[in-house]
Amino acid sequence: PEAKAVAPGRLPGAEAGADEGMEVDEKGRIKGWEKTAEHIRGVFGRMGFSDREVVALLCGGHVYGRCHKEYSGYAGAWVENPTRFSNEYAADMVGDKWIL
Repeated sequence: PEAKAVAPGRLPGAEAGADEGMEVDEKGRIKGWEKTAEHIRGVFGRMGFSDREVVALLCGGHVYGRCHKEYSGYAGAWVENPTRFSNEYAADMVGDKWIL
């Protein structure tokens, strides 16, 4: 069982489907984002999750998780209060301006 356990931290292939190079389209979205969404729906859909449940799961993981410096240049919590479950991560993804 321990040999099959998933180590804590960022899972490999988190950007599955996104185009190489992290280029953005005319609306500022990462090119290939639709394929990433399709991939997520495929993985979690096989387990019976709805889109709403997947959003709750992924955002909840980020509320309690941390950003890893080797992937983004930043290390630390994604939200201001990482010990309290909230929709802060999802609200930030939609409401904040993001720059690549």
